[in-house]
Amino acid sequence: MSPVVKYSYGSDFIVARFMFNGSNLAHLRTISKQTICAINQQIEHTIIMILIYSRLSRQYIRFHNLKHPSDMGAEQIKSFLSWLACERYVAVNTQKVALNALVFMYHDVLKQNLGELDFN
Repeated sequence: MSPVVKYSYGSDFIVARFMFNGSNLAHLRTISKQTICAINQQIEHTIIMILIYSRLSRQYIRFHNLKHPSDMGAEQIKSFLSWLACERYVAVNTQKVALNALVFMYHDVLKQNLGELDFN
């Protein structure tokens, strides 16, 4: 049977009380509001990165005339990053984020090896 969780709120902390099988012997855990704020910021940061990665992946696919990413590779990534720099005038850090988004898409989503990306 799963525990019942009851929360008590203080001025700068939250106490989570885990009740097992209705017994009064409870496991208390105090969580500071700073910790909760840090967790919320991390979740918000993760959501923002997901949105950015999704937008860049869609932009990459549109740049290559809706061609499926599994049919493309390192050369198409290089041409997309060059287009971002030369035509869209994005900053170097934006190019780095775009590269990370595309590497994530190929490596973790498509399970496709890109090989060596040479940017000399």
